[in-house]
Amino acid sequence: MSSNNRKVEEELINDNTIVDVQEKNEKNSSLRRQILITSLGLLSLNKSSACWAASGSGAGLAAPPVIPSPVKPTGEMAKVCNVVALGREDVCLDPKLLPSMYDKVLIERAVNSLDDDNIVLKKVLQSVADADWEQCEKQLNILSSSFSVSKKVKNACKNEDGPTAAKIVLDLAKKYK
Repeated sequence: MSSNNRKVEEELINDNTIVDVQEKNEKNSSLRRQILITSLGLLSLNKSSACWAASGSGAGLAAPPVIPSPVKPTGEMAKVCNVVALGREDVCLDPKLLPSMYDKVLIERAVNSLDDDNIVLKKVLQSVADADWEQCEKQLNILSSSFSVSKKVKNACKNEDGPTAAKIVLDLAKKYK
């Protein structure tokens, strides 16, 4: 019996050893998994990694356009924009209110329907259609000497408000047809 017990004891010891080895392997593999996950997480936080988008000269991307520029826009942007982004003259932060295409068609019809005697009124209409506000103000000053021009028309050109100016100038054109 003692030999039988000894065999049983040896089997139990061997089984426990196998179980212990398996438990150690599982602990090691879970530890390896945790280390792998942590290292991948830390790599993804590394800013020099390819997965991070950067801005600046090396990235090929411009900085986000959120800060308004203290300098007024120039060139073509000055025609359609009041304020551009700082360092990004191609981004408009405050667009001007320009007459719509529909307003331009109506203004063109009004210009064609006016008599040839109303040259100044035609120039006012054309300057509003072209959003040339300086010319609009000059022509309105000339026009006010011969016609009664309301302050609304002058304010619309002064404030560079295209839709309002188009509506008021079209009403003015209907009045003096």
